[in-house]
Amino acid sequence: MIPTQCWGDPKISINSQLSNIHNLIKIRFKNMENDEKICYEEMKKYISSLKSMSLRFRDLANPYDSFSFKEVDEKFIRDIKSVTSQLNRLEIQSNILVILLALYERFSNQPSQLLDLMKLCEKFVFRIYYIAEYRLYTAQSKIYALANNVYNSNLPYYEIENKLKEIIDEYCDEDKIVENLTDPKYDYYGWNRLRYFLYEYERKRCDEETGKRPGFEWEDLKKMKKEDSIEHILPQTIKEESGKEIIYWISRFDLLTHSKNVKRLGNLTLSTRNSSLGNKGFDNKKEIYKNSSWQIERDLAKFEEWTIEQINARETELVDFAKNRWKI
Repeated sequence: MIPTQCWGDPKISINSQLSNIHNLIKIRFKNMENDEKICYEEMKKYISSLKSMSLRFRDLANPYDSFSFKEVDEKFIRDIKSVTSQLNRLEIQSNILVILLALYERFSNQPSQLLDLMKLCEKFVFRIYYIAEYRLYTAQSKIYALANNVYNSNLPYYEIENKLKEIIDEYCDEDKIVENLTDPKYDYYGWNRLRYFLYEYERKRCDEETGKRPGFEWEDLKKMKKEDSIEHILPQTIKEESGKEIIYWISRFDLLTHSKNVKRLGNLTLSTRNSSLGNKGFDNKKEIYKNSSWQIERDLAKFEEWTIEQINARETELVDFAKNRWKI
């Protein structure tokens, strides 16, 4: 199978197979030029694979189009579209797209297995590239080799599943999830996938509370500036512009404890009212949180106050969510 470039990524690395694909094809067919029959048969196979892969790519790139995943059993289409949408939100690169295309080609008639393996791919991307923050070429050779074996039907389902789990656990085991989401020196406001993480948490809380989707779609959130959509509950500054200290915060945080806690994961939430919240005390903020469009922000209104203890508790809750949401 020939790897295909990921959607949303306009550049091809000079180290990628894609950078030399034209030459590789020429060499492959040149080696067959003395046997016309074999050459034509190989060309037919190649053209057929291009047609099939282009249709697979179309579905993966546009999961909610009316024509996507038409050949998949109707009972599984909704869930397959959902996990494909999650993978798109992660802006995945070509190494994971290769395995997705191979899995879709191989298991389109076995939707239950396809769904489970696609879910593993989402966990692969999020745990390795976004929680552990490995570079995007990490595990590339392993995933390419696995994709080739999947495409050529060299491995049964359970071996594919086990190999994906082994790669995930090798680079980002459960201990690393905890370690990388609780690092006291890390600025989680600057984390590349903070909004994806919080949006997944929002989806979970909406499902638990109302059984409905979030009030905002991912595309709505993506259009917002980060500074307009992420709220520091304990604000970044505990003084007003005039320099006057804000009583609520200085009575609970000195400068050192403020700096240690303000950028922790437990102190951050999705918000659409960040500008109006500013550095108000939590007693005022919680009244605004009550009417938020985000469930996870409405959850904050249930706290009586906001101190280090509440940040600790919420961080633990978010880490537990991550361990369950991305468990293998």
